[in-house]
This record gives sequence, structure tokens and C-alpha cells, in this order.
Amino acid sequence: MENLKTIVRPNALERIVLAQWPEIRAHGEKIAVSLSGGSDSMAVLGALAWLRRKHHFALSAVHFNHHWMPQAAEWEAFCAQTCAHLDVTFQVQHLNLTEHKKLGFEATARRARYAFFEGSRAWDWVVMGHHQDDQLESFLLQLFRGAGTWGLSVMKGMRPLGADGPQIWRPYLGLTKQALQSYCQLIGLTWVEDASNSDVRYQRNFLRQEVLPRLDQGSPRWRKAVVHAIDNLSEAQEILDEVARQDTLTCAVEAGLAEDRLRQLSLSRGHNLIRWWLRHQGIKVPARAHIEEWWKQCHSPPDRHPCIRWSGGKLHRHRGVWYFSPLDS
Repeated sequence: MENLKTIVRPNALERIVLAQWPEIRAHGEKIAVSLSGGSDSMAVLGALAWLRRKHHFALSAVHFNHHWMPQAAEWEAFCAQTCAHLDVTFQVQHLNLTEHKKLGFEATARRARYAFFEGSRAWDWVVMGHHQDDQLESFLLQLFRGAGTWGLSVMKGMRPLGADGPQIWRPYLGLTKQALQSYCQLIGLTWVEDASNSDVRYQRNFLRQEVLPRLDQGSPRWRKAVVHAIDNLSEAQEILDEVARQDTLTCAVEAGLAEDRLRQLSLSRGHNLIRWWLRHQGIKVPARAHIEEWWKQCHSPPDRHPCIRWSGGKLHRHRGVWYFSPLDS
């Protein structure tokens, strides 16, 4: 493993984090890398270790040991060794994913990692190695699930994690996985390979192994076109969020939404408002059928007591105001 001190000049990946540094520094200089040991997160770690030489910020790495694969202990040791070599503070979190049979292992693991960072006050930024390939896969997965603009606009380069958590920073969404691997090779960083990433029984892996290569063969420009579409959808979603914030100021009362004011909105704005209102509170947004039923009940006779239930909770009306409550309340 080459010592990063031998690097004299920043290359393309290092110039990216260097260019974004003023905006990052404005929100705090305590930074943690979510480190799996794969090439994506190793590239981020290497670039930030280089950046730290210039700006002297606090850099840590967090590795999540899911105890799912036989190599889990080896991967943890590898990450610890790499961080020691780069003089980066290393932390490991052991996860017991008891809900994976219900939600699926990948979804449960992702939820646990985000929950850990959201509940932490140790860092200002959590840096993740997501890249353009991840963006495209996520877009196609959301498309096949019938997602709207919020789901199709997928990952953001920077965004807050919860109301009081750190910010997420994804500096390499514009680069391919191959570019990140080439950078690791350039600076002498190795990485681990997770064999489960080749298992096409997982939908994302099927897209990665079977679908994307065929799209590359049939239409080489499709990647650029989809990235352009994602940018357009992200911009549209920002407008929808602005409208929802304005409508919330009009409709919000106490901890709920006033029904008489909701009725003054169009159907589309009502749907947009309730999605934003729930999402803004960190609540799982219900399926479209539940949203449509909620809007229908907003126009039901006032002597009724409607309640819309889904896996994330319930919406119920009391004295002309709609409230959200957990299912067990």
C-alpha cells in the first residue's frame, strides 16, 4: 500500500473534494466515512485523507459489521488496518439484523446504518461512496416500483440526515465505479470484494450484472440521458417541496392539518402536501391508494371519524384536524 504522502499533485477525484470543501467546511469539519471496505468507500477515504493534509480536519471512518458473511471479521480487520495506515480514527459498529426476514437483508442493513448516523452527534458530515452506477441502478429500481418524482430523483450530493443529524455528502455521484477503482489503484489502496454483489437473485445485482451492460451495448448514451432526467426530476421535486412548505404554512394547526383549509387545495396539491408533511417528520409515506383514500375522507361528513392505516402509522381526524399517530397509540 503506497503512502499517500508521496502524492504531490491532486488528480481528478481529489480536485472534486477540494472544490466542494468550502461548502463542506461551512457546515462543520468533523467528518466520518461510511467504510465498507469496497472500492467505492476506499476511494472516498483515500481522497479525504489527502484533503486532510491540506485542511487539517477531523477524519474518522465507521465500519458496520453485519455478521452476515463468513468474511465479516476479515473485512473489519482490513478496514481497521487501512485506517491505521492512513492515520484515520476507526470505529466499528456491530449490527444484529433481526428484521431482515421481513424487510430483506439489504434494506434492513441500510436502515440500520442510516439510523446509527442519524442518531449520532459526533460528526458534522457522513461521507458515502455512491457513484453514477448507483444512481442509475436506483433510478431503474424506483421506476419499476412506480415511484414519483421524489423516488426517481434518487440520491442527492448533499442532504441533511434527519432533523438533528449530520449532513450526508456524496462527492462522486458524477463518476463511474471504474473511475473510483482506478483511483484506488493509482494511490495504492486495495479493497475487498463482496461475493454477494454478484448474486443476481437480488434485484439490484440483476440490474448491475445483466441489464446495465446490455443498455451500454445497445445505447451508449443512455447513461448521460438518464442522469439528465434525474437532474430534471430533482429540480421538479424542489419546486413541489416549495409548494408543500407554503401549503403547510396555510394548513398547519397545532400538531396537525386543518381540514377546512385542506379542502381549498386541488387534489394534486393535497397529495403533494401530505407526502411532504409526513416525509418532513421522518415518517414512511404510504402507498398512493392510502393517499387517495385520505383525500377522499378529507371530504367526508364531519360526524365521521376516519382513520387511514399503513405500515408506517395512521392518519386520523379529530374535530376537523388531521393528525398522524404511530400504529400502537
